[in-house]
Amino acid sequence: MNKAIDNGKLIPSVLPRDLKENEDDFDKLSLDEQKNLVMELLNKNQLYVNLSDIGDEEYKVSEADKVFTRSFYGKE
Repeated sequence: MNKAIDNGKLIPSVLPRDLKENEDDFDKLSLDEQKNLVMELLNKNQLYVNLSDIGDEEYKVSEADKVFTRSFYGKE
């Protein structure tokens, strides 16, 4: 969860301090419940890399994903 907080992957209305305050409650959930909650909290707009950024080493986009993305947009 800390990676999601630190990298801005959560929906903007979720405050990091609220998550930290409820960490014990989160730990008590089953793994499936934890997964469902995290999926609800994720900012879906942060789940992809823009075409213009796929070459940025910070994102570590695989060559296969680069090829697929370029073909999807008709770039190769």
